Amino acid sequence: MSVKLQKKGHIDYPERVPNGWRVATSDKWLINNEDPGDRSVFDIANWKLEVYGDVENPFSLTYEEFQKLPHVTRTLDHHCIDGWSFLGQVWNGVEMAVVIERAKVSPAARYVLVEGAGGVSQSFPIEDELFLADGQNNSELPRPAGYPLRIVAPGQFGNRSVKWVRKIKFTKERETDSRDQKYMACGVYDLYLSGLRDHDPWTVDNNLRKEFLRKLFAANTEVRRRKKREEHLRSGKATQFPSTPNGQEIALCRVDELKEDGPPSKFVVNGYEILVLKTNDGIYAIEPMCTHHGTDLSKGKLNLDAKTIRCPLHGAYFDLASGKCLLGSNGCDGDAFPNARLYRFRVESGTILVSKQQEWGSLDQVATP
Repeated sequence: MSVKLQKKGHIDYPERVPNGWRVATSDKWLINNEDPGDRSVFDIANWKLEVYGDVENPFSLTYEEFQKLPHVTRTLDHHCIDGWSFLGQVWNGVEMAVVIERAKVSPAARYVLVEGAGGVSQSFPIEDELFLADGQNNSELPRPAGYPLRIVAPGQFGNRSVKWVRKIKFTKERETDSRDQKYMACGVYDLYLSGLRDHDPWTVDNNLRKEFLRKLFAANTEVRRRKKREEHLRSGKATQFPSTPNGQEIALCRVDELKEDGPPSKFVVNGYEILVLKTNDGIYAIEPMCTHHGTDLSKGKLNLDAKTIRCPLHGAYFDLASGKCLLGSNGCDGDAFPNARLYRFRVESGTILVSKQQEWGSLDQVATP
């Protein structure tokens, strides 16, 4: 009698949810990145999968040819690096072993580099259990999930499962992939290399993971903030506001111009966005930018009783008074997320006065690109 192997990421693995992870309760597949950055990947008539590198038989396949390869169905769990798990995802596709056999990969090859649209790539040891999915839940793979083809890496961090796959390269040495390059640019590569790159959710230290994510999200948020500010300045949306006589503050608006418990008001000062909310017990001013993926919080759901605002994309909750992330994306630990930026202000004679000198730097009212 054969004994079924229990593998990480499979539904029969004893420790199905890694320590510290939260189970996503949604019955819908959760997507962090819906845009491949290159729409040509959806031109299925011209799409090809290229297999090359240290192989005897390099080849390419059209979408129709790929679908003729031996297909199987796998039910696998997905574990996002943010700290949430989606259990029992059904994938349809092809085992990487089929590609390895067809390409006659060199015995000296030790790594496989998977390349997707938009310059995204991920390097794996060749012995990793990898699955090429072209279907989800017995239907065609949706575009946001990686159509026409994605990698599924069971038991690994979900961000390694490259979407919109175009190329598979087998190599003797590990090549620097796009994730390495991104983390180098964000200044967290040493942390990633020492604590995360070669680990799975079951073996990584949770405090190390959260430290890494906070630094990564903070760096990414600053890039998004700079780009958004530059866009505002170029478009002329950097609204001018009068300075107070002392020259240290900006008169933003009258308190009676704000609707109590109504929709928040968004202002743009020198390219910076300020979201102002008036409740029955006070006024709050916060930057409307989720520190996870930069989503516009002004479109999120307000809970005026709890004094929180919810990101409309992945559901992170931020406290209006402190900016602290109380709950992360899809229910994960909010400690992995940097605080949302708050604005220093005061009310005098019914006018909201915003300080030009914020904790994070100067907020000058002169809008100059």
